[in-house]
Amino acid sequence: MRRIATGLAFFFAAQHTASAAEAVAISPDQFTNATIEIRGSDIYYELRTPAGIRSAKIATETEKPIHLEAGDYDFSGRQGFAFWSIDEGQGVYKIYRVFTFSRKRNDFVERHPRCGDAFLNLRVDAQRKRLISTFFEDNIPKSCVSRLEPD
Repeated sequence: MRRIATGLAFFFAAQHTASAAEAVAISPDQFTNATIEIRGSDIYYELRTPAGIRSAKIATETEKPIHLEAGDYDFSGRQGFAFWSIDEGQGVYKIYRVFTFSRKRNDFVERHPRCGDAFLNLRVDAQRKRLISTFFEDNIPKSCVSRLEPD
């Protein structure tokens, strides 16, 4: 009986840990709250602002597992989010899509690197307020430094 109880406890703890990574709650500013979650292969978010509630869906183009992260990607003090998956090819690169909160639009907006098509293997350098990713030029991997202007 003890083994069964221990096994069930582990099973429920593992399920809770897995589902915790599928949803993120953030506060982009003091008046705004957002919930971002993975549903199937898409990302959904609900944004609650003084102007009302906005819901949106972001379609993804991957069959690989998706992972959510929250962070201040434009170093404005406002939290945004990113999601990533492993590339469909050899499975060696993390492909990120980054979203920051825009006060002008009162919504999240997708941001793009200064070079290349996507944020590959994104690193956040908070000290220097920059995003570092990889891009390829003539099949040679190079480092890309992006500084996102707050909106």
